[in-house]
Amino acid sequence: MESRPGCRILVLSACLLFGTRNTFCPGYGHYSLHSLVSRTSRSQAKSFESPVGLSEPKQVQSVQSTRSQRGRLGASPDDKGFSELKKQLNIKAVGQGRGSFILEMGGVKILVNPNLEGSRVKPETVHEDFDYVFLTSEEPEFFHRETVNKMKLTKVKFVASAKAGQELTKMMVRNLAVLQNGPGGQCYLQSRDKSGAAIGILSAPGAGGMPWERQEQAFVFVNLENGAAVAYEAFGQYLGKGAASSKPGIPEEAYQVDYLITPDLREAAGVASGLAEKGAKLKAVLRLPGEGNPLDEDVNPLTALDRAFGIEDKAEDFQAFLKGESSLAETNLVMLKTDEELAAVATQLPDVRWLGRQVFMWCGNPKEDLWNDFTALHQNETTDLEKQEHRNYFGEKALRFGGVDIVLRTLALFRADERVGYHGVVSLFTEPLQGRARSILHYAARTAFFLQRENFSKHIAPRFVSCTGKDPDRLQLTPQQIANTMLVLVAPPQTPRKLQAFRLVMNRFGAFLATSVEDMACSICGTSTGWEEVFCNADIRGAARVLWHLCEDMGPPFPPRGRGSRCHAEMLLEAQHLQLVRPLDAFELELEGAHAQDPLVEENYSFRELVQRCVARRAFENSGLKLLCEAVGIGFHPLPEGPEEEALRMAAQQDHQAIFALSLACTHLAEDFHVSKRSRESL
Repeated sequence: MESRPGCRILVLSACLLFGTRNTFCPGYGHYSLHSLVSRTSRSQAKSFESPVGLSEPKQVQSVQSTRSQRGRLGASPDDKGFSELKKQLNIKAVGQGRGSFILEMGGVKILVNPNLEGSRVKPETVHEDFDYVFLTSEEPEFFHRETVNKMKLTKVKFVASAKAGQELTKMMVRNLAVLQNGPGGQCYLQSRDKSGAAIGILSAPGAGGMPWERQEQAFVFVNLENGAAVAYEAFGQYLGKGAASSKPGIPEEAYQVDYLITPDLREAAGVASGLAEKGAKLKAVLRLPGEGNPLDEDVNPLTALDRAFGIEDKAEDFQAFLKGESSLAETNLVMLKTDEELAAVATQLPDVRWLGRQVFMWCGNPKEDLWNDFTALHQNETTDLEKQEHRNYFGEKALRFGGVDIVLRTLALFRADERVGYHGVVSLFTEPLQGRARSILHYAARTAFFLQRENFSKHIAPRFVSCTGKDPDRLQLTPQQIANTMLVLVAPPQTPRKLQAFRLVMNRFGAFLATSVEDMACSICGTSTGWEEVFCNADIRGAARVLWHLCEDMGPPFPPRGRGSRCHAEMLLEAQHLQLVRPLDAFELELEGAHAQDPLVEENYSFRELVQRCVARRAFENSGLKLLCEAVGIGFHPLPEGPEEEALRMAAQQDHQAIFALSLACTHLAEDFHVSKRSRESL
């Protein structure tokens, strides 16, 4: 992807920037976005592409590096762009409001303009379910007071536009960040456990270019790790009508967005065209559910004449418009549905045509993938689960290709002691392994959901014994075994796409290199131990590359059952004088893009640094670490192992529980104090 001026990446050490109330993250200074960007762009920044979280701020890449890597991660032309959309962000409409939706980027969950009437999301638990609540407008259709009043206002973290912030201030909320009106408003958000990528929010002009029109703010959400940017304005007029706002000081980042969220396709047509003229490469336009902006209620009499390109607020009209615009020909349209509409899957009769068009054979080149279109294959057929043949077919295909909602619905249709499909619930995890890095990335969201401990225990584990004719013990898998097996399949991470998948499995799924087959899912993929697979065929360069990335973050030590032996350390010594960086071959360039390169090109790799990383993360047993340190001239002091290490771990765990209990008690005392203080002040 061609580089554009104006880096959209914010430096991660800035918390709530200029024009924002520094409520959530005290102790951070206030800086100018553009001064930080220019300073970062001139520095030699390390490369990191992990879509999953970082534990502490890192140096950020220049925009040229970031945008070129994002270009290499683009989905194949055949998948309509949706796999790339799922990798970068997750958006779902919720409740009844025209602008009520959930935005999840890099692990940060934001509830935008919530109207939760009739929704399964409860206002009383919003502070537990979401990191932030964002109110973009004070207009009643977006600022739903009934929903906000039911929230625990002392616990919810609010972000708001200038006018919505004034209303929230009157409600005596405790945690509030207000984005100033105009291009100056900026803020920085991160998930409560700081395990995901940080999100930067920029304010820009919205609807209301004329004096008699209401003045609205537009916003840009930026994933600070991979640079993905999402634009939104409550009435659909992002950067004004047709994205043609002439207000001074609009940041360049506002014009370089990837996704546009809109309530009205008529407005979106003009905005998309205006952004394309300014160099934006829109990947998708996401239409929120509900009626579009009514023509007869607009105060401006010229609005009807200004409606973009004369199209109606219909999907078919907008798609025809996209095809007619060469600069938007590759832009996709996604019609979002509410959680209640998605729940219709749980009430309708099962239909294999729900699955749509899916890859059933992943080939080396995406152009050679083989697809099944279940809608076309079963166009005039009915799925009848009373027939065992239909039952097996539907169960297998739903587990292999379905999303979370379809899989949950399918599991509900089968008895707990009944095998689902032809091979049971293992089909849910074998499909992501078929295309290795590509398929693991494609099914990342679904895999992450079912590998969560509570979901796995509830939906998956009880069904392993239903695989009749098999040894139940052999099929009693754990999330850790499945994650460890996926890690082996994407090693070594020698291309950008494989590195992205590698970091996903390592960080989000919690995989480690297992030293025993008992920690591997051998029943779904025949492998040896993780360490043996990494060092197989004497691939010492690949093993060094794997350990370099496994130890790249200052995370916790490797678990004892994930540490290499002295024998593995001896083999790693052979990489001491080897050159790891290599040019990508012609096949890899075809897959990754003509300008792709080895991820290690931008890394300051050295064998000495590799050994230091291994020591910091305890990647080997003491005997192996000592051998490596002696080879590079680093002093080594043996660390506790065996029973001594376990005793220290238990003591640390008890200390952590005591500190958590103390902090919880302090929080409740503080809340009681503030409530008591308000009561006295109201007298």
